[in-house]
Amino acid sequence: MAEGNPFVAAFDKAARDRADWANLQAKVAPGIKSIEEYRTKTLAGIAVAQKWLRLNSGVIPLLEQIEQAHQIIFEGVTIDAGRVRRVGETVIFGGHLGADAQRIQIEYARLTVEARQMFSHAANDLERCAAIAFYHARFVGIHPFNDGNGRLGRAIMMDQVQKVLGNPEPLFQRIAEDKREYIEALNSAIRSNDLTGMTRLVAESVGLRIEKDIRIEAPAIVASRPRLAFEYILPLEQELARAARVANRPLMAPVPERPTTRSATPAAVAIVEELIALRNEWAKASRTDQEKILGMALGIVNDTGGSGTTKIPLRVAARDFVEWKATRDLLVKHAMDHVAGRLSGHIIAKGRDNGLCR
Repeated sequence: MAEGNPFVAAFDKAARDRADWANLQAKVAPGIKSIEEYRTKTLAGIAVAQKWLRLNSGVIPLLEQIEQAHQIIFEGVTIDAGRVRRVGETVIFGGHLGADAQRIQIEYARLTVEARQMFSHAANDLERCAAIAFYHARFVGIHPFNDGNGRLGRAIMMDQVQKVLGNPEPLFQRIAEDKREYIEALNSAIRSNDLTGMTRLVAESVGLRIEKDIRIEAPAIVASRPRLAFEYILPLEQELARAARVANRPLMAPVPERPTTRSATPAAVAIVEELIALRNEWAKASRTDQEKILGMALGIVNDTGGSGTTKIPLRVAARDFVEWKATRDLLVKHAMDHVAGRLSGHIIAKGRDNGLCR
């Protein structure tokens, strides 16, 4: 009834705001005096974090990069900005229980392997949408922080869409205009491993269509469910090996008319991601090591094959980017141009692993 009555809707919003503020009282920094100030500062922080992720993170960010992005969003806003939950700190969100605090690093390491497998094996843009949907739902399911997991998760999702599929603005607008659709899709993924709704949300925002009768099931468990005590002491290598095996399951049964778009974007992203990793090492390396890093950067470009017409400008851009003399956007442009010329043949030689996890 509230949807059709503006007075009831306004009352409900005020009540929700009071409840939200009451829940935040113990978490916000001393200088934050209202829910409005909290939201305004958080929104400003999200914009900065998205730019930081675009320039510094891979498609699948490292845990320390996630901590940095959380710090950027909530610095001066909450008392634990950038800090993952500690032992004894439990979170319940939407009726779901986040991962045990002592397992957050292990759960995120598993997610990294699972998502990397999904991106690497994605045959088309629809399956890349499903990989993005899985990462987002699994990240929120882990709930590594006491507050802000959904906002940080959406910032990462927008960054992944931009790097892998294209313009994330339609997805951002769709979630902003209909938060209920997003929440229902997220709950379905966490509760029953059903990625259909979340994948549809991502796919339709980039112009793809999903048949009505298709079901996309996550290849690995989305929710961070309680585990038997002995599993807590499994060596990390066994945890990750298990995650890799599980993530090899198919996302969906073959269906007619499934999108078969062959895009230059993922291969270009693979090149850029490897060069970002080298750029991050450049500043702290000795002069001798910097020469080695430059050689590795040029080797990455050489391994892609292709024509010198596009490879030579990419080599120059790669060298300048690693030396902090060129922007990421310029590098992406040359990588896209180079890969686009190779779509009719072999794109990346020597079994490159797409660099998604750097």
